[in-house]
Amino acid sequence: SRQGYLNIRLIHSEYEELQERLEEFRNRNEQLDLLDYNKCPHSPVWTIIRQGLDYIKIAYRFVFRVVPIEINVRHASVVVKETEVQLKDESQLECGNQKKRRKILACVVGDAAMNVHFWPGRGMNSGMKAAMALARNIVRLFISNTLPAQIQVYTPLRYLDFVDYEAFMTRLRAREQQGRSLRVTSNPIDGSVENAHAFSHLNVCYEHYISTLIEKLKTTRQLLQGRREWPHRHRLVTDDEVQAASNRISANAVAQLSLANPWPTREMAGPEVLVEDYFPMDEHKLLPLPSTGAHVAATGPSRKAASSSKQDLVVSLVITLTKFSL
Repeated sequence: SRQGYLNIRLIHSEYEELQERLEEFRNRNEQLDLLDYNKCPHSPVWTIIRQGLDYIKIAYRFVFRVVPIEINVRHASVVVKETEVQLKDESQLECGNQKKRRKILACVVGDAAMNVHFWPGRGMNSGMKAAMALARNIVRLFISNTLPAQIQVYTPLRYLDFVDYEAFMTRLRAREQQGRSLRVTSNPIDGSVENAHAFSHLNVCYEHYISTLIEKLKTTRQLLQGRREWPHRHRLVTDDEVQAASNRISANAVAQLSLANPWPTREMAGPEVLVEDYFPMDEHKLLPLPSTGAHVAATGPSRKAASSSKQDLVVSLVITLTKFSL
């Protein structure tokens, strides 16, 4: 069997209606059934869902879940922060008459640092870039500048040690949120839906809407089939199929599709934010894998040099630094 997803943009009132309808199903402990018009009537939200399925020729009986998703494109004001925690050891809680506290440096990556809109996506890409940048920032701090390279761990870590990571995340956020996600969220469809409800029942408006929609579909078809990597060259879409897709949906759905502007894909293009530009990898400082007889030599009360692998150091430090959220 195969599974797929149909994404439909909703206005706020449709989103609220869908939440209420699904809550009724949960309260009755019943499964979703789009074929049951007593449970899923011809209300605005169920109608637009059915029209979307009709548009791409998916039978209602194959739909077993509808999930409303609220998109909140947010980000942390800072990704590196010095914070204080209270010591849990009871023997150290009291120092005179004051509770003893310790400063800890906290770094965040992934969704804790910033959210992106699911359609432009790249949430995983951004999270992996952030993790790589943080790991390389840590490695740069703890690898000696002298050859042969050695690991030199020192504490405490300070905010100023991670200003380059903060700068990288600022640039990445500008690229992914401002350059991609917010271009989608700032392009609402409320006006298109309102006009469709107001004028789609007029025949002269319907004729205009359906001709506009067909032209949009033909333009999209030409753009996709003209791409070198287009995988369906053996099965080209005909004008009759474009006409049939427009004819099998309601006048209101035709109007909404005709009036709604496509997401600004071209405006989302731009240069990538690369980890290498901020944290270039120096091959001369790569460390060999540890041997079985590796030993640790202390070089001072706050510094330690160890014949250990860079990978082990990075993993342990990243886990420690990302346990805290800002």
